[in-house]
Amino acid sequence: MTTTQHETTVKLDQLRDDLNAYSQAAAEIEKWKAVQAAARARIEEALGEAEVGTIDGLRAVTWTHSERTTLDAKRLQADLPAEVLAPYLRTTVVRTFKPVAAGGLR
Repeated sequence: MTTTQHETTVKLDQLRDDLNAYSQAAAEIEKWKAVQAAARARIEEALGEAEVGTIDGLRAVTWTHSERTTLDAKRLQADLPAEVLAPYLRTTVVRTFKPVAAGGLR
């Protein structure tokens, strides 16, 4: 492992195929998400205001109405002074996994 001022680096040459597989799978997932979204839109359009759709007389899909109440954090931050919000703010540390198009992939 190599450490720079802000980054720690490790060689993954032996995992090139895994990184390629990850990137290809991600592309396939995006493709299928688009297929899923288009199919859902057609089904929702056909359902209209109905809550149940059937195929061959059997319940195949439900699309029910519900109500949800949430806190509008952006508005709260805009309306209240920072010192009032400070005790309620929480900082979390996250790691973001993001392949980059470098290193001889593909």
